[in-house]
Amino acid sequence: MAKLFISSTTKGLKSYRVAAAEKLRQLGHEVVVQDEFPMVHEKIAPMLAARIAPCDAVILLIGPVFGARPVDWPPELPWRSYTQLEYDIALELQKPVFRFIATEAADLDSVESGADPHQPLQAEYVRSMADYLYWTFSSQGELLTALEDSHLDGFARHNLPQVSLGTLFKGRRDTLQDLHRTLVQRAANKAVITANQTIAGMGGVGKTRLTLEYAWKYCSEYSARLYVKADSLSSLRRNLAELAGTLQVPVVASLDEQLQAVLNWLQTNARWLLILDNVDTEAGKDAVLDFLPQLTNGHVLITSRLATWTGTTEQIALDVLSESAAVEFLLERTANQRSPAEADAADAAALARQLGYLPLALEQAGAFIVQHALSFAAYSRRWEAQEHKVLGWSKDLLGRYDRSVLTTWSVTFEQLDSDGRGLLHLLCWLSPDPIPVSLIEQQRQTGAEEPVDSEAGIANLVAYSFLKRSEDRQSVSMHRLVQEICEYHLPEGMKRGELERSLRMLNDFCTGDVQDVRTWPAMYTPAYPHLLRIVASADRAGIAEPTARLMNQVASYLQGRADFAVAEPLFRRALSIFESTYGPDHPVVATGLNNLAELLRATNHLSEAEPLCRRALSIDESSYNSDHPDVATDLNNL
Repeated sequence: MAKLFISSTTKGLKSYRVAAAEKLRQLGHEVVVQDEFPMVHEKIAPMLAARIAPCDAVILLIGPVFGARPVDWPPELPWRSYTQLEYDIALELQKPVFRFIATEAADLDSVESGADPHQPLQAEYVRSMADYLYWTFSSQGELLTALEDSHLDGFARHNLPQVSLGTLFKGRRDTLQDLHRTLVQRAANKAVITANQTIAGMGGVGKTRLTLEYAWKYCSEYSARLYVKADSLSSLRRNLAELAGTLQVPVVASLDEQLQAVLNWLQTNARWLLILDNVDTEAGKDAVLDFLPQLTNGHVLITSRLATWTGTTEQIALDVLSESAAVEFLLERTANQRSPAEADAADAAALARQLGYLPLALEQAGAFIVQHALSFAAYSRRWEAQEHKVLGWSKDLLGRYDRSVLTTWSVTFEQLDSDGRGLLHLLCWLSPDPIPVSLIEQQRQTGAEEPVDSEAGIANLVAYSFLKRSEDRQSVSMHRLVQEICEYHLPEGMKRGELERSLRMLNDFCTGDVQDVRTWPAMYTPAYPHLLRIVASADRAGIAEPTARLMNQVASYLQGRADFAVAEPLFRRALSIFESTYGPDHPVVATGLNNLAELLRATNHLSEAEPLCRRALSIDESSYNSDHPDVATDLNNL
């Protein structure tokens, strides 16, 4: 359960606070209340921060009374009561805040008679809560019921891949509020975030980041905050099903059953937020639209490069940052770490213009400046020198990505150390999904002449913002734009070798028995999206092994999850590679035949399965004696 800080005025609400604290303890929460305050205002903020920081969330009880305030409050500052200061500190520390507001009819504790000179300030404070979800109460009973209904432990239920940027998230405050009003005040439960039409199709504008910041800012309004990559029907189904762990829904082997269990949870629970990210193809959009009618009890945010969403969703076009926001970001991102110059503000503005005000380019430029302690002007000169080189190798990418992003990527890539560059060459073949650190560590076993130091490589790529660490530091993720540019940028003479190294890394990771579901959580489930992407690339490159083995493994995993439609073509392709590589009568071909036959049997295509089983039996009888275990398996299958 959670550790909760209760904030309220003593005047009018003391008995409510006591009752709320008792109720929360009954619900299993730890409660923190601050009753005494220093009189000197300079000491208040550090004291409150120390009390609130260890708490998971803040419970705000708001009444009509302004309450006590420091006696020496500076006249040049807006007046704030102790409870309002608690609220300020909670927001500064990015704590979830649950707001409970007393109605005019509320039977409050008695207060001293006479006009409250600060009542207008308190009324303005109450009005400021209108942009957030809040509960109202007229009695202690209503407050206690509202506390039960508010899912106070739900804010911790999330699978968001990254934490908030905090104050580094610039220039989007109004957009966040518009998005919130769209979802809450207009009662529209679905919104699509696209790039502005003038930059349609462009990556790096910050669509995903906006949804994540929304999820963190309004975390106390949701019983669960869920993130799903949805670039295709198969990834949408798989990633929705994998929410079972976050939602504490029983995990089952069948993908269809687990997906239905998650959908049942979403249909029977309310006030959840679901982010569907990277819906950038018409096929992906169609898949999402098919699911939307089942997603009505919460809010759905969709990020997309498509501008063709109509009817069932509200569309919010996202533009690049304003110049002032971009400059503010660069100055704060590099504060005390860049080489200072008198013209810092003007140089930052010039650099922001060069970078097209794109958040991804600004972040990577800021990371580079920090790593090398450069001035803005010095970085700008490097950027200009690299821009001409970019035009020579990026023609096919310029239709999808802004030149400023490509140039910023190129400037940074030139400065990566050998471990960072080597690791980037390996990871660019994988999916944009989270990559387990334990998978990356397997590259030491690939037999490379100069193995990459995994820890050093990750640190180098994180420092330059090419990788982001997960909150638990057990996985990393790469922006798909960075990934695509890296794969494209690899010299043709290196591509096959790096692809083979990446294949071996995955092959060494996926050593467990795929038929044993106990291997799935730590091995096959996190590896699945990477397996799916890399075997497709390796097959196109004509790499037979371990491509066929990995195809067979991922198909077996999918079959175990009853995802037969995706598994079948993988089994068929693996069998074809086995036959062309080893010949039609090799025992590995018998294994491929048996696997495909088992899938056909499971899908009731018995007439097609039987001849495959008979052929597998014939191969194994010719390869082994009649008492061999593989022959017994073939007979059993038949």
